[in-house]
Amino acid sequence: MPNELTLRVSPEIAATTELLRKEVEKVLGRSKTNVTGSKGSVQPEKNKEAETILGIHVRKRSIDARGRTPVMQLQVQVFGEGEQAEWEAVQR
Repeated sequence: MPNELTLRVSPEIAATTELLRKEVEKVLGRSKTNVTGSKGSVQPEKNKEAETILGIHVRKRSIDARGRTPVMQLQVQVFGEGEQAEWEAVQR
């Protein structure tokens, strides 16, 4: 079953696939480094669950332009390695 996330990102990140993928990896904790500890030290993460992301499907997008800088709110589904059939069904 795909992970469902709600992200608040800049319009630049929402428009660029590579930047959106990096943001999703950061939120899910699948990046190469992870901020841990009370002092905020950055340590390499030894994550056995370093599964690759097959795809990201944006289900809903809205813009919040009430403030000085606009923010995009995205509802996304993230498909991992074991969800090939579900990812292919979404692409159709």
